[in-house]
Amino acid sequence: VTHPPAPAGVDVSQETLDVAARDHRGTDRTAQFANTATGHRQLIRWLTKGGQSARVVLEATGVYSLDVALALHAAHRIEVMVVNPRAARQFAQACLQRSSTDATMAVALREYAARMEFVPWVPPPQSVRHLRAIARRIVTLTEERAREQSRAHAAAASAATPAVVVNDIAVNVRHLQRRLAELQRHALALIQTDPALCQAYHHLISVRGIAAASAIQLLGELLVLPGDM
Repeated sequence: VTHPPAPAGVDVSQETLDVAARDHRGTDRTAQFANTATGHRQLIRWLTKGGQSARVVLEATGVYSLDVALALHAAHRIEVMVVNPRAARQFAQACLQRSSTDATMAVALREYAARMEFVPWVPPPQSVRHLRAIARRIVTLTEERAREQSRAHAAAASAATPAVVVNDIAVNVRHLQRRLAELQRHALALIQTDPALCQAYHHLISVRGIAAASAIQLLGELLVLPGDM
């Protein structure tokens, strides 16, 4: 017997996925998984247990929701919809859910999947996902460079620091600067090969105060969001 997809809602946070689902018998169930690659695989197995198909709704957060949305989209027997958080909260309020805890938001998203028009999510283009990965790597290395620069200042101010240590820190700072420049070069080359990215980039840098580095970071996070956001 083929059953219709079971409605499910996933409330996404930085560390966890709170899930509420209803199976083909009308039984409601909840679970929580880590917002990691392993947690995403566990969630998919939980949603499709016993050959069940699922229709999943989650909110667009960009920072935390993209990876789980991609995993769900690629999974067999799962459809995924990514909704604007404002629309999801307005729906929850209409359902008289006054609490905004993770569990009740997951339930509201499940009911959204069950009652509202389902619009399948279309993942952002690969070029956008690659730009996001490069931009996040730039952030990581920028933070690492800042820590090394602080160490360099402290080392230079202490007579007890041997010259070999001061030099080693300085070498590492220059190495990090070269890597950051290379990553930015790759990001700009990627932008130039994609007409939509290129147009958005030039819109951004036309704004006073936004140059290449800021534009790369903004594009990497904003363009993974649905168009209505």
